[in-house]
Amino acid sequence: MTRAVPIDELLLQLAETLRDSIAAGGAEIWTVVDGALELSVAVPDRPQPRIVLEAHEREVVAHTRVGGSTWIGVWIPALLTGREGSAIRVAPIAHLGELLGLIVVSRSEEDAYDAEEDRVLAELARQVGLAMHNVRLDSAMQKSLAELEVARLIQLNFLPKRLPDLPGWDMAACYRPARVVGGDFYDVIPLPDGRIGFVVGDVTDKGVPAALVMSATRSVLRASAQRLIEPGAVLERVNEHLVPDMPEKMFVTCLYGVLDPVGGRLLFANAGHDLPYVKTPDGVLELRARGMPLGLLAGMHYEEKEITLRSGDSVLLHSDGIAEAHNSQREMFGFPRLKETVAGTAVGQALIDRVLSEVEAFVGPDAEQEDDITLVTLVRTA
Repeated sequence: MTRAVPIDELLLQLAETLRDSIAAGGAEIWTVVDGALELSVAVPDRPQPRIVLEAHEREVVAHTRVGGSTWIGVWIPALLTGREGSAIRVAPIAHLGELLGLIVVSRSEEDAYDAEEDRVLAELARQVGLAMHNVRLDSAMQKSLAELEVARLIQLNFLPKRLPDLPGWDMAACYRPARVVGGDFYDVIPLPDGRIGFVVGDVTDKGVPAALVMSATRSVLRASAQRLIEPGAVLERVNEHLVPDMPEKMFVTCLYGVLDPVGGRLLFANAGHDLPYVKTPDGVLELRARGMPLGLLAGMHYEEKEITLRSGDSVLLHSDGIAEAHNSQREMFGFPRLKETVAGTAVGQALIDRVLSEVEAFVGPDAEQEDDITLVTLVRTA
């Protein structure tokens, strides 16, 4: 003969079973309120959750709460009808001290549970807890991978597809991120009067935030360059656009130069970026101009400097992934080594290849790349 088990009675049966199942955790039964039973469970080194059991027609819903907010929800199938004296077993589903849910088993009183069945139920709960934990990790990993792919596509989209072909000039570039998505970027901007803008920048972060800041910086810089031309004024405008919305602890270093390909005049401004090198018959020069990184403070002024490049002169724009590369003794490659490499015979793409091989020899062939590497060279050939 079967009978309907009142909701309150079923909840109290579950409560008694829970009291035994998690007694080691310090279970304390609360009263049935509005058709729901609440228990407090003391879990070491974690906020105290409350298990809440709610009966709804042919199901029992179990979830936990911390400070009144839902922690995690689990649906437990359980018939509210059964034989008189039905026996219920409840096994907590947990992983690494975190309560994830409950397994509830109901049978008639005559079919008592033995120790082996209790062991199997406990093992099942353990495996379910591990599976739920793995699903969470997999979901989080998939989300992170998707975000990285979005950031990678954003970054690749904004890098130049090809460099312009300028008579009397040779240009080459290399971009090598340390991870899937880096913080470096470079650009070459054709300007209305026939001049060419050159940009090398570095966002102080990685991943999606850096990719978004990089794309915003590039877009504002390109738009400003078409109207203002002068490097200092361009950087001032970009800085004013970035400051209000720059994420905390992020900024952008940037070198922007404008080349007149006919006369060889290069006008440049620097927002806290590594100094470019120019190789001339008289030696290697550093192109110095003062200016704060972009996005830190409003109202910044950026100093402009200029140099006239003659036949055979070679310019190298670079990011800090070169100078700050470390060997196994934690020594840095450093600017003096980079300057010596620039002073050699190589120019253009050959110079880029030479710099990369020097860095690889310094850090070791099996060393992991620590930071992004960006190199842009410009050589006046005639």
